[in-house]
Amino acid sequence: MNRMLGYVFTEQFDNSKYPKETWLCQILSEIRWADIKVYRNRKEHADVICLRENEAAIQGADQYEITWYISWSPCNECAFQVIEFVEQHPHVKMNIFVSRLFRHQSSPHKQGLRDLSQHERIGLKVMTLTDFQDCFDCFVAEGNGFQNWKDLAGNSARYAAILEEITTQTFHRNPVLMLQDTTVFCQLFFPPVLFINMKKISSCDFTKQFKNLRYATGLKETWLCQILKEDDGAENLKVHRNGKQHAEMICLRQKESAIQAEITWYISWSPCDTCTPEIITFMEKHPKVKLNIFASRLYYGNNKIISSTVLIALLMAVDLDPGERLKEIQNSMLKC
Repeated sequence: MNRMLGYVFTEQFDNSKYPKETWLCQILSEIRWADIKVYRNRKEHADVICLRENEAAIQGADQYEITWYISWSPCNECAFQVIEFVEQHPHVKMNIFVSRLFRHQSSPHKQGLRDLSQHERIGLKVMTLTDFQDCFDCFVAEGNGFQNWKDLAGNSARYAAILEEITTQTFHRNPVLMLQDTTVFCQLFFPPVLFINMKKISSCDFTKQFKNLRYATGLKETWLCQILKEDDGAENLKVHRNGKQHAEMICLRQKESAIQAEITWYISWSPCDTCTPEIITFMEKHPKVKLNIFASRLYYGNNKIISSTVLIALLMAVDLDPGERLKEIQNSMLKC
């Protein structure tokens, strides 16, 4: 549909209410034309339906600007798809105006909002009185003009403050729990992205695969980003992912000829109980090789990795002194 009724607009966009549906009003514009359309949840979220239709509408290398007025902010899954869409279309810019924040106390949805706000071609903003008026004027088919509802400005300010707090929140990367360190260093990390200069994994793939969600449902693959630093200082960067074997096994097999090197892994899942002894065996066969493992999530039932040759550091949003050795590792991380 291209328009909505006035009472529907008020029901769906009133930021003092909590309707179950999501309505999305889009302006898709190119230098020569503009198109408007209204979407709502069906069997899929309105965001997903809209993006799929945009795939067919956007052609060639023309510059496009997409403006969304949306009654609920995108969920974490939709946020990922929005970012993926923009990444796949380098000539597209998006402006997203939200009436309310969807489940903003949930960590996955918070991260989705952060990811959207940090993208250079995506603007994310809570709707103000002017934005509600603009949306009404463009998308409502009839009525006596926009009617302000009670405490619109107060609710907008409250949501804007919450969004700012979410999108500007930073995480410290200091350890809370440490065990005896000898050969292998294994660490959990929080975003932001550490792969900015690696250029071998897209930002969309990173966001999808490395999110440290408490319940990473559907993320069955392991991605492994490796930095191999030779004794002469030369560095080799490569990305591995599960094939017929786990990514760790593929990576270790290619390193059998290593004599003296420092290997750093950034891995989406910590090594499983099968891969862990293989890693330790590899290290015992190559006494001049040092391995640093940075894991985004702990693999289910992975208890055997806690051994005399492994250090586990669980990172939390706290500020503790990590010690000189960990400072060295963290400094090297930031140079990657």
